[in-house]
Amino acid sequence: MQAEHHRLAALRDALDLALGEVSAVEELALTGFLGGEPLAGLLEEAEDAHRKFRAALVHALVAQDKQRDAATVMAVELDGHGALDFWLVPLLADLERRRWTAELHMGDGAVETGPGWPAGRRWGPPRTPAWAKEHLREEGRSPERVLLRVQGDHAGMWLALEAGLHRWKRVRPDVSETCLHVALVARRASLSLEEWTPPRLDPPPPLVYEQLGKQPAIRDYDAAEGKLRVSGKQTRLALAPDQYWERFEDVALEHLLLLEQDVSGKSREAQLAPLLVDDGFGDVRALIKAGLMINAIKNYRELTGLGLADAKRAVEAMAAREKRA
Repeated sequence: MQAEHHRLAALRDALDLALGEVSAVEELALTGFLGGEPLAGLLEEAEDAHRKFRAALVHALVAQDKQRDAATVMAVELDGHGALDFWLVPLLADLERRRWTAELHMGDGAVETGPGWPAGRRWGPPRTPAWAKEHLREEGRSPERVLLRVQGDHAGMWLALEAGLHRWKRVRPDVSETCLHVALVARRASLSLEEWTPPRLDPPPPLVYEQLGKQPAIRDYDAAEGKLRVSGKQTRLALAPDQYWERFEDVALEHLLLLEQDVSGKSREAQLAPLLVDDGFGDVRALIKAGLMINAIKNYRELTGLGLADAKRAVEAMAAREKRA
């Protein structure tokens, strides 16, 4: 409780300080204007104050979200023009600066197996960001489907805002348009044994790619204009093609403000809703299905802190519900 209070107090202080600087610049500008003084010298101060206020505001808007720091997302290229080059590759390059950690699973072709990685899953074993960057550089590669699990400061919040259709226009001389669909799988980076079991994590089949590509874009970038349209083309940001993740807090702020106003037509709760409902007991259910009741009870006790008798009753009740289902 004390740590949480300290965190929120620090965010409040940063917001108050930034707002104070904005107010100070406004007062100086008004005083100078009324006194006939030149105001050009205040421009840099005003821009700096504005940047600081935006940086403080975007973190304040998500301060009470309890699942800020981890997410699992599924990214699917909807065509053969390398959309992941413009979204995933820059994100992987920015991991170190953000102090995020990531693991990736590839979901195309014959899914590989290996030690500790069961056969029958729709996604391959975990890959490192370095491996993924090399793989995505391969000449003439096929469209990819990637499951990305990320942890780090605000990683869950920022990736949750990415759910939806991403479209890039005129980003290369040979590519007029390319699209990527991002789905928020979970507001955590770990998945239970049950969740890994098909069909819960199955990627969308190619037959629905055309329909996905017709959705309103959550991000629509036109390289010729150097402009990014956020959430249904409601607002624009001036960005260079390689600045997306470097300036993502600006993107997040524009999106969050639209959600606060409900201008986008999609509420914040709906935008951040994951595909997998998480009650925390996925592994317990998987152990029950495998007939490993002792291990299921042990796992349940570790998750809840209950005593043996209470955990036994709870797991037996869960087993009965699973059987009826």
